[in-house]
Amino acid sequence: MNIDIIKEYCYDSRRVILRSKTYARNMKYFNQLYDEAKKDFPFLTPDMVEVTHYSGRRYKGTFGIEFQVSSLNTISDKYFLIDTVEEVLG
Repeated sequence: MNIDIIKEYCYDSRRVILRSKTYARNMKYFNQLYDEAKKDFPFLTPDMVEVTHYSGRRYKGTFGIEFQVSSLNTISDKYFLIDTVEEVLG
């Protein structure tokens, strides 16, 4: 499965988000997102990453991964700056 990965960063919450427009939710999909995140954040470990199921307006029903970064991390311009994180299902 080849996917177009969308990379986002929310400055206020210091959350990095990787997702796609697909409704994929298998392990291969999450591994692809994680592997892509590791390219930009080599310090990332699996226990730092949350699998997220979105419920908000913009990408309801899709899945992605999210993780926190510190204010010391440099965020690549490959990441779209967003104002708020999307609502998630609990």
